[in-house]
Amino acid sequence: MTNAAKGANSNAPGGFLIGGGQELLVRGIGQVKSIADLQQSVVKVQDGKPILLKDVAEVKTGAALKRGDASFNGQLAVVMMINKQPDVDTPTVTKAVEAVLQSLQATFPPDVQVARTFRQSNFIDTAIGNVSSSLIQGIIVSVIMLLFLMNWRTAVITLSAIPLSLLIGLMFMKAFGLGINTMTLGGLVVAIGSVVDDSIVDMENCYRGLRTNQAQGNPKHPFEVVYETSVQVRLAVIFSTVIIVVVFAPIFSLTGVEGNIFAPMGWAYLLSICASTLVAMTLSPALCAILLANQTLPQEGTFISRWAERLYRPLLNLSLRSPQIILGAV
Repeated sequence: MTNAAKGANSNAPGGFLIGGGQELLVRGIGQVKSIADLQQSVVKVQDGKPILLKDVAEVKTGAALKRGDASFNGQLAVVMMINKQPDVDTPTVTKAVEAVLQSLQATFPPDVQVARTFRQSNFIDTAIGNVSSSLIQGIIVSVIMLLFLMNWRTAVITLSAIPLSLLIGLMFMKAFGLGINTMTLGGLVVAIGSVVDDSIVDMENCYRGLRTNQAQGNPKHPFEVVYETSVQVRLAVIFSTVIIVVVFAPIFSLTGVEGNIFAPMGWAYLLSICASTLVAMTLSPALCAILLANQTLPQEGTFISRWAERLYRPLLNLSLRSPQIILGAV
């Protein structure tokens, strides 16, 4: 509002007039009391002529300020928030609510439509989808090992580490009071690609030891070979887990919202990794003793492994001959 308009909505004293034995008070009454008064308010004076509010705008009584109204895409709407009870499955409740709303749509007027603005179940569905895709990636790793070793038993040994490590990790999570949510599922997704590593290291070393033992003239008992080869890599497996724990440790120093969000993910990941180390030191050697100890293992690699070695050996020799060049390039 301009200064002229502000001045139009006020009363001003004009002094007094004495005459005829009387004293008359002079006042300028300009306070707005009706729409007509407001229409006569001066907005601006141009070329000595006042411009009134009615000249530039339509002056009328409008609707009172509405409270509790909502809008969607700029249109009037009714916004309803539905919260589930604790300890209830969110996707199940979401699908049930959507089914009810869909059935009610037929009873609404034609110009009334139901639109979904936020769906918490989407986060859970995405997290579950990430877990599924990570499981597929873990299976692909085992398939690659199967192609390189041409031994289905090695694939069984490595694949068994994925579900068992995650199951033990979930048991640890429950013991520590951690539930299943989008962040803990995210930690499990990250862990799926790593839980199989310890088992692969243990299995591959046992496989190599058993194959070498069979080629000797006076071989040892296969169970003894499995034990020795498992012990050879045990320290490396444990230290690799310790290194991962140290790397993730700064996450638990976060405070506030960041700490509440990322700490559950870190716990889920680390508990799964620790579970995979436990599996690699117990289940994997046991499966090697059952599935590989009494089998005749090929002394030569498969066609794929020989082909990969022919491709890799020149690069390896180049790296060993010229380490300074490789380090400089890196």
